[in-house]
Amino acid sequence: MKILIIEDEYSLADVILETLEKENFMTNIITDGEGGMQSNM
Repeated sequence: MKILIIEDEYSLADVILETLEKENFMTNIITDGEGGMQSNM
């Protein structure tokens, strides 16, 4: 499963990313809402 993380706090995004990757999720981080709206995973 792919999960897109949209979070502007880098430290929080990293914690979320690490946790999800330990559970074998594929993740991407985008640091702004506009970029998230335009993103195609």
